[in-house]
Amino acid sequence: MAIPILNHLDLRSVSELRNAILHKTTDSSASNVEGKIIYDTGANKIKFYDGSQWQTLGTSDATGDIEGVVAGTGLSGGATSGTATLNIDISEFSAVTPASGDSFLTLDSDGSTEQLTTVSALQTYMQNNLTFTTDTNLTEEEVEDFVGGMLGGTETGITVTYQDSTGDIDFVVADTTVAGDSGSTGITPGDTLTIAGGTNVTTAMSGDTLTITATDTNTQLSTEQVQDIVGAMFTGNTETRITATYQDGDGTIDLVVNDMTANDNDDVSNANLLTALANLESSGGASNENITIGTDSGDTIVITGNLQVSGTTTTVNSTTVNLNDHNIVLDSGNSTSAVIDGAGITLEGGSGDDATFTYNASTNAFDFKLGSSFEDIKAAKFTGTELDISGNVDVDGTLEADAITVNGTALNSVIAGVTVSNATLAATVTVTDSTANTAFPLVFHNESNALLDDTGTLTYNPSSGKLVAPGEIEAASLDISGNVDVDGTLETDALTINGTASVAFESGDHSKLDGIASGATANSAASAAEVQTGTNTTKFVTPDTLAAKSVHATIDVSDSNFTSNLYAEITHSLGTEDIVVQLFDSSSKQQVYADIARTDKAGSASTSKIKVSFSAAPSNDIEVLITSIKGSTAGSVAYN
Repeated sequence: MAIPILNHLDLRSVSELRNAILHKTTDSSASNVEGKIIYDTGANKIKFYDGSQWQTLGTSDATGDIEGVVAGTGLSGGATSGTATLNIDISEFSAVTPASGDSFLTLDSDGSTEQLTTVSALQTYMQNNLTFTTDTNLTEEEVEDFVGGMLGGTETGITVTYQDSTGDIDFVVADTTVAGDSGSTGITPGDTLTIAGGTNVTTAMSGDTLTITATDTNTQLSTEQVQDIVGAMFTGNTETRITATYQDGDGTIDLVVNDMTANDNDDVSNANLLTALANLESSGGASNENITIGTDSGDTIVITGNLQVSGTTTTVNSTTVNLNDHNIVLDSGNSTSAVIDGAGITLEGGSGDDATFTYNASTNAFDFKLGSSFEDIKAAKFTGTELDISGNVDVDGTLEADAITVNGTALNSVIAGVTVSNATLAATVTVTDSTANTAFPLVFHNESNALLDDTGTLTYNPSSGKLVAPGEIEAASLDISGNVDVDGTLETDALTINGTASVAFESGDHSKLDGIASGATANSAASAAEVQTGTNTTKFVTPDTLAAKSVHATIDVSDSNFTSNLYAEITHSLGTEDIVVQLFDSSSKQQVYADIARTDKAGSASTSKIKVSFSAAPSNDIEVLITSIKGSTAGSVAYN
């Protein structure tokens, strides 16, 4: 398999292509690429493709190419390479009078044969085939063309056309359009226009005079005409409390009188009604009398608008009041909550104390008073989905709950495993923090209230956040989320790191530590940036950070920007020009070669980008592998 080289090979002027063998194939099997050179094994010839066909460079019998074309007598031009063009040079010919023996160069009628014609032969041909006359009269065609041109002016209502092929002149008169009250028609020359009479109308033509006569002598209006006249009289006037409508279909006039109430004041306009209500008074005429609306208790008075009562007292004597409102507003119109202090609802107690439910502005709460004494709100039972009390709760009876939590923790979890056997000793002691950075001791006693440890105490310092024990701490399990600092000896039966059991370190392993810098630590891993720099000697490299020295990119050869420019800019961000770049075909996995520059697409030197250029678009996507060798050992160079 051949190695694909996807860009040009520049051998400069000092390099030679030695021992090269041209591609052995046939021109029918080779791809037609302009400039391609092959060795045609069928014809034993070296050929190149000129863009349209295969051309032969040489043959086995040593036949060569034309090296130059020189212009001879009467010609100019020529060339020693490429395309040669020859031109007839008129300047090289002299003006002479043709003699009978001279010849002219002529072409056959089909243009394929060159031949010579003598002067005498040309004279004979002209005498036999050309007619010369001195007649000055115009021919018939000339007269026709002359007259036809004269008729090419501007015509109105007529069209003139000269037919050159037949010598005729065509005249066409335009049609005349006649229109009536309805409809229209075109009248061509030679047609007859007939004017017919209609109902009670006759027409007569005498010479050049047309007479139209009306034959109806009845001057009376028709029924329809009378109806339309009278109907218009009713429709066009102004009516008051009556509506007049003319029905043209049946010729009738409809009169409708507006509804009126039996009232002396028949003007029930909005203004008069408002005045009447404002002056409403009882029949007796005395002031401060009651006004009754409705004749019996069963009447329903409906007010479609808003009802506003401006008096000081509104009394409702009904047994039941139904309100559709979701909210009742008391003390409306006040500006601050302090104004509504004491507002509420009072239930009259008759001979006993009134019960009042009022708002207390000073405490921002509702109070319940019985007479003049404030009382607790009492109920036989409260039922609700939730009750939130910010103060204390005093339960004289039994408190029953399906679940109780303390600061968000179930009560059974708080008291689980705690046994209080001495009422004088608390199972839980809460120490309130202070501003002083002091250690708070925890002293343990036995059942006889004697100190269990009088040599020291278990203390907690809120300033340092440390818990100090004078002796050992024993626990079945100890989980520490932060670091562990051991000043003494760490003894353990087993040790795991990240869930993996440690392996015992044997004496033979000491040799593996040789050469490691004294400052190296077992948990000091190099970062990806440090691995790319390649200069640190005290940290170890993980597989993940080692992979940071390499970058993989794919060139999409179908991208329109790539196909129009044939290059790709790849950002590797390795921070160095010391990189190794390899290319391979994404489909065939075959290694390929292209022009690789350590620059950006504009051609500026870069330590973070490369530019990959191609002479033609590859058939498949190209995989690009970039590896940094920054920090590598410098090699020695000799020049001998």
